[in-house]
Amino acid sequence: MSAPLSFERAAERVLAFLSTHLPLAVWSVTRVENGQQTYVYLEESNTYGLVRGSSTPWGQTLCIHAVAGRTPSVTAQAPDVPEYRESLRQTGLTVTTYASATILEPDGQLFGTVCGFDPASLIGPDDLASAIDLLAFMGDMLTLALAADRERQDLHEALADSEVDAETDALTGLANRRRWDRMVSDEEQRFRRLADPTVVVIVDLDGLKRINDSEGHADGDGYLRAAADALRASVRSTDVVARLGGDEFAVLLRQCDAGTATDVVAKVEASLADRHVEASIGWSVANVASGLSAAVAEADARMYAQKATRAAR
Repeated sequence: MSAPLSFERAAERVLAFLSTHLPLAVWSVTRVENGQQTYVYLEESNTYGLVRGSSTPWGQTLCIHAVAGRTPSVTAQAPDVPEYRESLRQTGLTVTTYASATILEPDGQLFGTVCGFDPASLIGPDDLASAIDLLAFMGDMLTLALAADRERQDLHEALADSEVDAETDALTGLANRRRWDRMVSDEEQRFRRLADPTVVVIVDLDGLKRINDSEGHADGDGYLRAAADALRASVRSTDVVARLGGDEFAVLLRQCDAGTATDVVAKVEASLADRHVEASIGWSVANVASGLSAAVAEADARMYAQKATRAAR
């Protein structure tokens, strides 16, 4: 039996089909999130020099008008459309042929678009209607593939939750290192496919060794539990907190942009301070170009940089 069609594979097949049957200078599947349109899938060699992970402010794109229904989804003369002409003026792009379709989340919210453009006029009047139908069909197919991908991920997480005892830290009740590593691996694959906004936070306690040495390990264990309680109280229901071992903790913030992460980290700092727990914290936003594992490494590096600064004081 063949593997189920993931959104990633569906996007690649849609782009390959469009490149053959409606060849434009660039075809892409994009993600719209946090005011940016990010190119998640596209052919790396294209006339416009776009690369995977590059983005454009959503308000300056052609797609924002097509998604809102203010403009035609397919046109061979984009500069003749006032909204498109203004967007092209802002971006400096030369686009004549433009074609797009909307991709929706299972709840009907906007995920992104499948879109293509070319500096030349490539679609004749007789082909315009069929091009519109083709793009709409491709958008529907990617919407269905996205829904299936989301459903598979939910089932996978439900199965993982049923195995939670083997992946729980006995002292704090948080996820342990085993679960964290598995979860990061799973999220890395999902982030590559769907580019859901994700943030990693690394927290390392500064006072545990001093407490263990001066007051004993029982008080040290209490210090760890206090840190765990502080983290649990600060994050959202969709986030995951783990104790990686010793005095190090990690938090995965799902569906989270930089602004929301700033608020969550501020709550973490305040919650730790309320419990008289000293800690160094680093966090990083995952991006499409480098992936989730790079965000983990960057958050860890920022945490150690803050720890070094504290030590120097």
